[in-house]
Amino acid sequence: FSIQYLFGIQYFNTNHIFKKFHDNERLEKQFILMSIGTIVISVSLACISAIFVSLDIDILEHSVTNKMKNNTLYGTIILTFIDKFLGYLAFLTNACTFVVIMSYHNTEIDEYTNSIKNFMISSVPISDKVSAISINFMELREKFNCSVENLNMIFSSLSILGIIDVFIAIKLWSIGRVNSINMINLISFLFIECF
Repeated sequence: FSIQYLFGIQYFNTNHIFKKFHDNERLEKQFILMSIGTIVISVSLACISAIFVSLDIDILEHSVTNKMKNNTLYGTIILTFIDKFLGYLAFLTNACTFVVIMSYHNTEIDEYTNSIKNFMISSVPISDKVSAISINFMELREKFNCSVENLNMIFSSLSILGIIDVFIAIKLWSIGRVNSINMINLISFLFIECF
């Protein structure tokens, strides 16, 4: 989660997404709605994690959480909530950003494809059609490449760290030591990968 946070900060220090918002107000509204959903999901997952700690569900005997819980239960619950909330918020905000930007490009490509169909049946000479289509295609490709370049660290780290987490969860499951938080992380990663 810390790495996701750092890459998120790095991305939002650029003006890439803000240029996209300027070009498309619908995209900004979609991002705001998804951000609200991200906050709700982060709070929910943090509450679930804190409840697991308070009920002593899946807390390993030799874990740091167990040692802290023996000293101060309420402090451990609060710390768990804050830790999980900020972690899931960073992870899900980056995933939300990626999904919004890529869905924007998907919509843009769909609109371009539909406009090409109408343009192809028009009475414009073929040489002009090819020229216009080539120019528009290159512009779309350049915008997409710019987004991929800007989102590369977020997406790569999300995928690599998620795959490592999946591997760890599977290993823990095979030895019977998987806990609820590992399962929440696994399900969250697989859900994000679907998008």
